[in-house]
Amino acid sequence: MRKVREILRLRYEMGLSVWEIALSLDISVVVVQNYPTGAVKAGLTWPLPKGLDDKRLHALLFMTLSAQQVTR
Repeated sequence: MRKVREILRLRYEMGLSVWEIALSLDISVVVVQNYPTGAVKAGLTWPLPKGLDDKRLHALLFMTLSAQQVTR
């Protein structure tokens, strides 16, 4: 879950592009694109709310991302 937080931080706090984030974290561009989109759809903003633990963040993001796949 640390990478999810880092993706969101790099995107919203540092203003890095999807490509720059993917290269810096050694993950695919698709993964980098999905998390900020899922965060927006889950109603999350940066910085993340205080007290939002990794388990709840995971649940919010993956519920939203799973719903996107079902509706495709």
